[in-house]
Amino acid sequence: MHKLTLGALILLCLWEATSWQRQPQWRVVVEQHMTHVNTIFKNNLVFTPSKTGLYRMSAYCSVDGTQGSQWNFEFSWTDFAGQLDTKTVSCGSLEDGQGTFVFVFSPIVGTPVYLSSNSQNGEPTYNGAFTIEQLQ
Repeated sequence: MHKLTLGALILLCLWEATSWQRQPQWRVVVEQHMTHVNTIFKNNLVFTPSKTGLYRMSAYCSVDGTQGSQWNFEFSWTDFAGQLDTKTVSCGSLEDGQGTFVFVFSPIVGTPVYLSSNSQNGEPTYNGAFTIEQLQ
């Protein structure tokens, strides 16, 4: 009986010691890939958040072709303070040809997150990818 009680007590202590250590996790809510595209677009809907919280955006782009060409991709949203906020990733053939960024933001529930693009010095093709994750 003592061994059973001691075993149950040890299991209870182990469970109690580890149950509070749950780490926050990032969950993917949107992911998109674009390959060999040369389309300019304005305010394409990316997603509309349904939960309050922190979101993380990871984005990448690269340019194929013409020397001196560049693409800019702008993400825009309304933050929790009610202000329009934007973040731009640029990629061009003058530098290393690619651009990346990662940032955290907190949009208002029910207000869309948009993506726009523009080209400078011609319209070469671009490749891009982005992921938006929500902290759980």
